[in-house]
Amino acid sequence: ELGLFSTQKMLRAFADKRSEWWAYTAGQENPLDYALAQLRDEFQVDLDADVIAEYCADTEVTIALQAFAQQLASNGTEPQCNNANKLIIAIEIENCAVRFAALREFFCTKTDEPRKTFKPTKKQDEASYCAARDAAQAALQEVLAALQAQAIYRFNEHALRCGVAMLDRYQQLKQQQQSLDFSDLEWRVCQLLNNSEHAEYLQYKLDSRYKHVLLDEFQ
Repeated sequence: ELGLFSTQKMLRAFADKRSEWWAYTAGQENPLDYALAQLRDEFQVDLDADVIAEYCADTEVTIALQAFAQQLASNGTEPQCNNANKLIIAIEIENCAVRFAALREFFCTKTDEPRKTFKPTKKQDEASYCAARDAAQAALQEVLAALQAQAIYRFNEHALRCGVAMLDRYQQLKQQQQSLDFSDLEWRVCQLLNNSEHAEYLQYKLDSRYKHVLLDEFQ
């Protein structure tokens, strides 16, 4: 989906933030599972939900769509009547995926923004028309938001799996070579000052000796 260049760039960015990753997942038996669980909670995403099928089976949604089709046709212009017919045809499509695609194209632009062309004429009751239009569009936007949340989660899941696997292998290679890089030093100092049994003593010695500590990385 990203292409090779962007994938490599993303994985390098993950590797560059590995000390932050270690801090975020510190103490977790399975860091990846922990991060993914936090992500699911953040997005409130149900990966098992077939939101398109649920949308198409929702009778309230169908009623809202039919109500807007009636508003379009009532005292509507020729383009509005044509749109009413298109909407009715879309509602009657049996295949859920095809029906949803037709309704999505009807109500949304290519960027999934609600179309601004559905405006009432002077002959139509503005309040009723707008209420019906907004209800029909809102139901569709909820589905699009749920689909986006699922897609974002799955993308992050794949990215994290690749990033964690790459990072594990990278750490193995450094261990074989008995080498440390700057992020390793950062993380070990953090552990030493926070979790070590000697942390209080070290903090006391540092506090009594230094006013400022400057950290830099040499290539």
